[in-house]
Amino acid sequence: MAGFSSVETSYHELAAYYDLLINDEAAQERYLSFTKQHAHGKEVLELACGSGTLAAMLQQSSDVHIQASDLSKEMIEVAKETYADLPIEFSCMDMCELEAKEQFDTVLSSVFSVIH
Repeated sequence: MAGFSSVETSYHELAAYYDLLINDEAAQERYLSFTKQHAHGKEVLELACGSGTLAAMLQQSSDVHIQASDLSKEMIEVAKETYADLPIEFSCMDMCELEAKEQFDTVLSSVFSVIH
């Protein structure tokens, strides 16, 4: 995980205003539309969930059970505070060290997480 320290630090610093930076409604709607086709009524894992916005959008519009994780503890704290009323399980985890103990029907991740 040492190679990720600068990425992790960057997202820690962005956590408080991350959603303002990525507010692209058209892109979010495309992502949501595609995801709903494949994830309805299923167990979903979202990797690199950031502040939880897309997980929340999917949860509110589909019959799914979502577990969402991110490398940044601060991002997860924002997600838990913002979406406390939704049944989403948020956790801090490096997706490169994933050790899932359960099965998922769908695994999601933003394309931006791959470039890190």
